[in-house]
Amino acid sequence: GHMLKMEADFRVLLVTLNALNTNLSTESKLQDRNALYPSFGYLYPEGTKELRKVWNDTTVRAALEPYTKYLSLFDQVKQFYEAETSVTEGGKSVGQFQSIEDLI
Repeated sequence: GHMLKMEADFRVLLVTLNALNTNLSTESKLQDRNALYPSFGYLYPEGTKELRKVWNDTTVRAALEPYTKYLSLFDQVKQFYEAETSVTEGGKSVGQFQSIEDLI
């Protein structure tokens, strides 16, 4: 059970972080993104419910505050996802940062 719950939580975080700064974080597309979330895990139901509402780094951070382990993980990887967005706009390379996949 523990491994499946952890995998479900990482899936929620992966979907959330990969959708940031894309059209999947717009209000009209949140339902599409949220359909990808599993309905079990340590974050489920309260954490998943809060993460379903997020659209930027600040709201992700607020949703993860009760989950210190996941908040710490988010703080470690958020630069990767910010840099990934800026690369498409001619910004810095993502190679200097770690993704959530690198850490799990």
